[in-house]
Amino acid sequence: MNCLIFDADRSTASIGGRSKIKDDLGFEPVSVTHGVGQIGALLDKITTENKVEIKHELFADTGGAEIRYQISENASSIGLAGIVIDSLSVAGNQTREQIMREHRAVNMDLQLWGKYGGKMIRFVQKLCKLEAPVVVTAHVDRGQDENGGPLEVPDLKGSAKTSAARYFDIVAYSIVSRNRKGEASYSWQIVSDNRRTQAKSRLPYPSETGIIDQDFGPLIAHYRENDIPNPKILIIGDSGAGKTTALKTLSKVN
Repeated sequence: MNCLIFDADRSTASIGGRSKIKDDLGFEPVSVTHGVGQIGALLDKITTENKVEIKHELFADTGGAEIRYQISENASSIGLAGIVIDSLSVAGNQTREQIMREHRAVNMDLQLWGKYGGKMIRFVQKLCKLEAPVVVTAHVDRGQDENGGPLEVPDLKGSAKTSAARYFDIVAYSIVSRNRKGEASYSWQIVSDNRRTQAKSRLPYPSETGIIDQDFGPLIAHYRENDIPNPKILIIGDSGAGKTTALKTLSKVN
């Protein structure tokens, strides 16, 4: 599947750099320096907005409609089929800095945090209305739950930390395990527990443990086989836990 990577993390060197990514995924990555506003403006150039009526067999008119976005005819004609944001955490930091510059502020006050939260959630909502597969990565932020237990959430700020994940079909945590020889293996956790509360798969996925390979191929194929052709996927994890490396497997998606 040909995908366009919006690279805020400057991490594409780990998967071969710009020319290798173009060979594997069809397009060179786009460097992001000004946060979700920059990404949104670029997405506007390669997508079209459609108003979709909400219909039901029992009603002639439900009186409802929703806005959806499609990859534009021009972008689709040269093979663009999916979007990647790597990573939302860094794009969020850039967004905060951009807000401070726009308001000539030294620090974020309550009003500016409100602007940040609104901008981040609107961006995620729009991404999740795109009629194409979307992969978003985020760094992990560790804290404690109300009982003092360990808690892992996306490294975002304010309300976005707890609310962004709800819009995705799949939320996977990157896990690194090492054997006695120190050799690393990489996997995704897609079932929630007390520590990784946001992990989920909207569709039941064939796994007894909720731990799966870091491979987008079978994951996207499973969703497409179950009438969700354009899953929205959030990958949360530490640097070095395979978030960017796994993007190479998107080349195997038909």
